[in-house]
Amino acid sequence: MQALTALWVVVKTGDYLFGCGTATPDLRSVNAESGVITDSLRIGSGAIIAADDMLYYYNQKGELMLLSFNNGKLQKVSSFKITKGTNQHFSHPVINKGILYRRHGGVLMAFDVRKK
Repeated sequence: MQALTALWVVVKTGDYLFGCGTATPDLRSVNAESGVITDSLRIGSGAIIAADDMLYYYNQKGELMLLSFNNGKLQKVSSFKITKGTNQHFSHPVINKGILYRRHGGVLMAFDVRKK
């Protein structure tokens, strides 16, 4: 079994854990019962949050991604670069009542992510 080291954030959805370590820039999917890594995406270190059967991932390069997962298999659905704000892209995404909040430096952005 391969260990996830120096994790930033891990979320559990269903039978899977999703997280990224700082040693390798891969987002990994791990079966929570067996501990087996089921998939990985090389998308950089970052922070993750889950809502409505989707994952939202914000990496240190400022890319915000929407990811799907099915039986632990990850797939990038869409992404865009956060261009407003300054300094490092270290803050964690927050979702409240269907609104995804992103802070970058002194700028706070809000995105409606509710299912239509």
